[in-house]
Amino acid sequence: MRYPRQQREHTRRRILEEASRAFRAEGVERTGIGRLMSRLGLTHGGFYAHFDSKEALVGEAVGCSLEATAERLERVMRRRPDDPLRALLDAYLSEAHRDAPAEGCALPAVTAEVARSGEEARGALTRTVRALAGRIARELPAPQHATAPDRQEAQSLALLGSMAGIVALARAVNDPELSRKLLQAGRDLLQAALDAPTPEEPDDRSQHEPA
Repeated sequence: MRYPRQQREHTRRRILEEASRAFRAEGVERTGIGRLMSRLGLTHGGFYAHFDSKEALVGEAVGCSLEATAERLERVMRRRPDDPLRALLDAYLSEAHRDAPAEGCALPAVTAEVARSGEEARGALTRTVRALAGRIARELPAPQHATAPDRQEAQSLALLGSMAGIVALARAVNDPELSRKLLQAGRDLLQAALDAPTPEEPDDRSQHEPA
C-alpha cells in the first residue's frame, strides 16, 4: 500500500528537480510543461496529478532552486574558513559558474522572471535573499560603534546584489572578452571593498567644542 504513495512522491521530486534546472538554464517562460515532462519520460497530462498549474510548479521549483543555492554557497565558504568571502567571490564570479546556469545560483538566473511571478515564488526569493545576506554578514567585521548597527547588513546586501548582477550581465553579453572582464572586475572591486578599512565614527564632541 505504501508503494504508490512513495512512487508519487518520487515522481513529484523528479519534476521539481528537473524544473529547477530548466528554469535556471532556459528561463521560466521558455520552459514548457510538455517538454519538461517528456524529458522525464512522463506525459503532459500526468503533470496535473502533481501540480495544479505551472504557476504552482514555478513557486515550488524556485524555492527548491534557492534552497540549493544557499546550501551550495555555504559549502563554498566552508572550503576556506580563513577567508570565506574570498572563496565566495572567486567561486561565484568565475567562468565555471557563468557557464553552468542550470547548476549554479538561482538569483541571476530567475530573479527577473520571479519579479513577475506569484507570491509563492517571490516569497521564496525574499527569504533566500535575507538568509544569504545574513550568512554573508556573519563573515564581515563587526561594527565598531553602536551608531552603525546596520553596516554589516548593508554591505552583505550590496555584495549579494552585485555578485548576482555581474553574473547575469556576464551571461547576457555576446562578447566573450567583455564577459570575462566583467567577472574579473567584479572580483577585484568587491574584494577591494571587503579589504577597505572600516570608516571610523565621527567624534560628536567636535560638533560642540568651540573653534
